[in-house]
Amino acid sequence: MSVFTRGYREAILNELAKCDDVNRLMQGMTTRTHFVLTHTHDESPRPLYLNGPYTADAMNVLVAFIQLESWELEETYGMDQTDVAGVLTQLYGCHVSETPLAKPVEIDLYLNWEEWCGVADQVSALQVFQNERLREVLQKYIDDFNKSVEDPV
Repeated sequence: MSVFTRGYREAILNELAKCDDVNRLMQGMTTRTHFVLTHTHDESPRPLYLNGPYTADAMNVLVAFIQLESWELEETYGMDQTDVAGVLTQLYGCHVSETPLAKPVEIDLYLNWEEWCGVADQVSALQVFQNERLREVLQKYIDDFNKSVEDPV
């Protein structure tokens, strides 16, 4: 079931398309929003708390953008919360919290993927989230994963 209606999803994408720089997008945020990354298919819950300078809508699209870029590099690799949080902290001004945060916005990676993959071309085309280091960082996660599969400890 979709969290967003088609019209609302399009409105979010249209608003983000107006901004061409992630720093400009963050300028409007006076407080950091609390988030928790989860995954529907975790065998046991592994919530990962972080805060970031984005609205809930912008963060949802940013997470989708990251997952879609990863999929473009390697279709068989699925990111987990730790990977997504790593990218968000390295490139997008977010900070992981070791302790649960008050009233976080939940972003389930599986539901996020399902929500946004239908408009993947629009999400991937957003200039606001483009980062020259993103593919390099994602490729390292993919390579590390592939190495762990080839050479299990």
